Amino acid sequence: MKYINIIFLSYLLVCCSCNENPSNKLNPDCININTKGTEYLTNYQNGDTLALDKAIYFYEKAIKCDSTYLLGYRNLALAYDYKKSYKEELNVFQKVSYLTNNAPAILVEKAIVFEKLGLTGSANYTYKAAQSNLKLILLKTLKIQI
Repeated sequence: MKYINIIFLSYLLVCCSCNENPSNKLNPDCININTKGTEYLTNYQNGDTLALDKAIYFYEKAIKCDSTYLLGYRNLALAYDYKKSYKEELNVFQKVSYLTNNAPAILVEKAIVFEKLGLTGSANYTYKAAQSNLKLILLKTLKIQI
């Protein structure tokens, strides 16, 4: 349960404090490409097993369109999770960790992937890093004492 709280609080902080790109403007083309990927992912969830690879293709294309497009990365990680391609999913979270300056929510998701790969030591280390980062963010941003 504590990890769910970390994820929730962290996503709020990431959404409030992290810019998708330096200009604060999302490219509409990238959004449209990502939306196409989401349509395919929805089709996959509705039983179209061939749609998953198409979703991955469009998410990768959206990221090429804007290399800081966090939603594209998040959707790509989700698609890899559905495909059970955990090493690829971990690579996506590595990139997102860098883009978000190790946002706690991203670290928790990364730790979950480590668990799926059977890397419990790496998972525990990453969970602890997420907890530490969340405490720092709360102390700096919200002036909350933990």
